[in-house]
Amino acid sequence: MLLGVAIWTAASVSHGWMTAFIGFAMARALLGIGEGVTFPGGVRTAVESLPANRRARAMALSFSGGTLGGVAAPLIIVPLALQYGWRTAFVISGAFGLAWLILWAAVSRPPFLPKTEQKTMKFSLPNLRERRVWALIFSYGLPAISAGPIVTLLAVYLSAPINSGGLGVTQRDLAYLLWMPALAWGIGYFFWGWIADRYAQDNKRPVGLFVILTLFALALGATGWTASIAITMAIMSWSTFIAGGFQMVALKAASYSFAREQAAMMTGIASGSFALVNYILLQTPLMGLGTLFNQHRYAEAWWIVALCPVLGTIVWLLLTKKEQ
Repeated sequence: MLLGVAIWTAASVSHGWMTAFIGFAMARALLGIGEGVTFPGGVRTAVESLPANRRARAMALSFSGGTLGGVAAPLIIVPLALQYGWRTAFVISGAFGLAWLILWAAVSRPPFLPKTEQKTMKFSLPNLRERRVWALIFSYGLPAISAGPIVTLLAVYLSAPINSGGLGVTQRDLAYLLWMPALAWGIGYFFWGWIADRYAQDNKRPVGLFVILTLFALALGATGWTASIAITMAIMSWSTFIAGGFQMVALKAASYSFAREQAAMMTGIASGSFALVNYILLQTPLMGLGTLFNQHRYAEAWWIVALCPVLGTIVWLLLTKKEQ
């Protein structure tokens, strides 16, 4: 965790030094490498420090850091960038990383975390022939995906001219809107984490929760039916709230299939599938979300995202049918 966040911190600050596209792209890639440690490490911490009936809420707490950043960035970083320049904003985010490193160094030991023996372990990739791996991928990567496109594309949609299908929000006003889906995402972690702990305890196949979340996720498709900024933000916030639920329920269910010492690998599979689906959705040449946004076909783009949970849940149901 110290190494990963140190890489993240250095990468964040390095953005402010870049003067060309290739340098900025390299800084973004390095940032992702550092950030990749946080979700597996956070879930491993939750598993190591709390009993099973509290783990979903502990996972929610560990995941909430990302959404907290999404809430803080528009409210803190955007005004600072407008006042002092975007380079300063990256230096400030690096300062937060440095503060976290100091705090983590103090608490990542007994009595906060149990003392563990240092073991030499052989590096191994997840076995793609295992049903549990694919069940996790399809229960997490597709159903929870809406939060990724919303974080990536919402600002583009809101600021696009009204005559092209956007909502015509100014760059300055975006700061008052973009924090809402991030906050709802974090609330979704805690609410659905509590639901999973209470109603899906010892339930390896929580079909009811997946079906309810899938139906709720379809609301995102209605985004293209309204030109109201308020209704649009309500839909987006609802969608990220549901995405957080999918993440917590999927991890809770998968925790019964993976051994305790595999908690970090389990989360790596889930987070990796989420990132891969997000990349495929954005970058597919013909019908990718980026292409559709460039063509101002926003309604189609939001429906594609809204239907992803349907596909993911159906495949998960088929893969876990034998576990009944």
